[in-house]
Amino acid sequence: MKPAYVLIMDYIKNKIFSRELKPGDKIPSENELAKIFNVSRLTARKSLENLEYEGIVTRIQGLGTFVASMQESLKGKRVGVLITNYQDTRASLLFGVVRTLQKFSISVIPFNLDTFVTTPFHEEKMLKELLKLEIKGLIMEPRITSLADTLLISLIKENFPVVFVDRTIEGFPQVPMVSSDNKAGGQLIGKHMKKHHVSKALFVTEEPFEVSSVKERFEGIKEEIEDVCYKMIGDYDRDFEIVAEIIEKENIEAVFFCNDYLAIRGITYLKEQKRNIPQDISIYGFDNLRVSVYSHPRLTTISQDFQAMGELAALQIAKIFLRENIELQQQVPVSIVVRESCGCKQ
Repeated sequence: MKPAYVLIMDYIKNKIFSRELKPGDKIPSENELAKIFNVSRLTARKSLENLEYEGIVTRIQGLGTFVASMQESLKGKRVGVLITNYQDTRASLLFGVVRTLQKFSISVIPFNLDTFVTTPFHEEKMLKELLKLEIKGLIMEPRITSLADTLLISLIKENFPVVFVDRTIEGFPQVPMVSSDNKAGGQLIGKHMKKHHVSKALFVTEEPFEVSSVKERFEGIKEEIEDVCYKMIGDYDRDFEIVAEIIEKENIEAVFFCNDYLAIRGITYLKEQKRNIPQDISIYGFDNLRVSVYSHPRLTTISQDFQAMGELAALQIAKIFLRENIELQQQVPVSIVVRESCGCKQ
């Protein structure tokens, strides 16, 4: 008689070969398989690990196991990746894309969009370069300026395979997107503020609410803290003065910065203004960048799983190539990382 883990492998293979499970579909979890076959979770895990080794499934930590593609039609295709700043967390996103598409024998060509020089012309120029390299699909982090990228708009309207990561922009045609659960992140920040009896907060962003991630983070904290005002940063020097004025005038007790870079700049500026953090005001960020542990005090923030985001985006592109049905929006869970900037002691 076959070992139990082999029986589980055969069960999954039969579902795939009969097309009951298609490329990109999620298969039963270790716990579910253990219950179906009345075996231990370790036995179920061994079967999934073997299937992954054979290239039949793709496993994404924290999200589950998905059917990989066995089709020759994907081999040799090229996918362009156009995102901002491959340092820090975005490197994990790229790793997730490459790791997953390699299993489909799809090549990845990454281009880096510099945050400080991104214009519609600059973005369009990079997109033209990717098209010259004969990409057949695009994974992209859109910016507000992308709305004026006529080449990108035309490609989307012509049904060129495009998947957005991290956010979408209000006004774009409908494009599949993989992002963090930004609203849940905002709610986690708000719930934690409540533990510190915060009743009035300030939300600070450098991008407008047309950016989905910004809007959702604000909506999340608003569900927990009723009295939240906001400020959009344009000029880092002049506008941080205004942030300090708002804190003073409105008796703000906590500031939620839309990303960690803003939060660390905020901590530095407020300390220069003789504000004690967290005694006078608590600070929260979003991203959990490596630099967040080097601020003083260390930053309380939201951790995003960028690798999982990249893996899911890669699966979406593969399913589009295979003409399979896809979900237009997929979200990756987030978690709060509590450090000292909120007033908690570590």
